[in-house]
Amino acid sequence: MLMDDVPSVDQLTAEVVEVLRRNAFRRGRLHPAVVLQEHPGHRGEAARLGASYYILAIPFGDYVDTNVGVKVGRSLAAHFDPAIPSRAKIVGSYVNPAFSKSEAMPNGFDEALVLSDDGHVSEAPRRTSS
Repeated sequence: MLMDDVPSVDQLTAEVVEVLRRNAFRRGRLHPAVVLQEHPGHRGEAARLGASYYILAIPFGDYVDTNVGVKVGRSLAAHFDPAIPSRAKIVGSYVNPAFSKSEAMPNGFDEALVLSDDGHVSEAPRRTSS
């Protein structure tokens, strides 16, 4: 992603642990994200691109209710690896599984399976309601 000023693994790990401690969730999900953004210049210096980050903590219950079956359909909304690698955790690529879920639900499915360009299962969005 051409970011050379990202926080170290140790720094991010320490901050994730602190977020967990402060929120005290029994169950939840963490979304740490590093973004490239423009930082203003100081004292006449030009603006520059640099890394910023946040850690989002979201409480929620069971990911999938294992006592009930889940209806799954194949989604036609797919992005191909050379364009946005599905194996990379890039925030902008999450639009695709959200669209897939939006396509699946009106067609009677609870979930959508997104296939890679070679026909393998690439991902599936999470359930947002029970």
